[in-house]
Amino acid sequence: MGSLFEMHFHTQETSPCGVVPAKDSVKAYKDAGYDGIVVTDHYFDGYFEKILPDMPWTDKTDRWLQGYRNAKAAGDACGLTVLLGMELRFSGEDNDYLVYGLTESLLREYPRLYQMNPVSFSDFARKQGLWWAQAHPFRPWLTRCDPQLLDGVEVHNGNPCHDSHNDLAAAWARENGLPGIAGSDFHEWMMLARAGVRFRGRVDSQSSLLAALKNGEYELVVCPEKKT
Repeated sequence: MGSLFEMHFHTQETSPCGVVPAKDSVKAYKDAGYDGIVVTDHYFDGYFEKILPDMPWTDKTDRWLQGYRNAKAAGDACGLTVLLGMELRFSGEDNDYLVYGLTESLLREYPRLYQMNPVSFSDFARKQGLWWAQAHPFRPWLTRCDPQLLDGVEVHNGNPCHDSHNDLAAAWARENGLPGIAGSDFHEWMMLARAGVRFRGRVDSQSSLLAALKNGEYELVVCPEKKT
């Protein structure tokens, strides 16, 4: 059966647009038949430089990690794997990127990743062994990143509040030889369990997640529990 994962997930504790506490949404994903979640809270300059008060970077990182940590505790309690990721936005642009394979120590060692750009971050991701994909690249106000810099593309975004033009994203990924991923873009209850990735083998760690992504050992799942 493999491992069914939510790849695009936000928490109330960290993402300004999230409205569901992590402990509640994690339990709901377990009940919906998922095996794991990657927490991809928003990571951008406005959060760290405007929303949070002036404090040392390590304290800001701890505040940003609160949603993931609450989700991880809830996952440990109910038997759902919870891994750390982010939805990264670089300063001066509107595009969003889903990043997988992160660790808390890496975030402390390399602060303010939003000050990079797609070129410098692509080099950084490869050196650190990360995997990254442009999120919902065909929303009207966004532009497409140079596909040579990316590892993948979010070809199905399940958020019903946006027309992400998933058909165009899938075609663009095929044209450029990039693998696709799918996620619900969960922020509130109406977005629960609308998409995901089913890995062929067991995924229960960052290393197994990265191996499965890099080897293409998965298939996309859209609305696995319901049709809406």
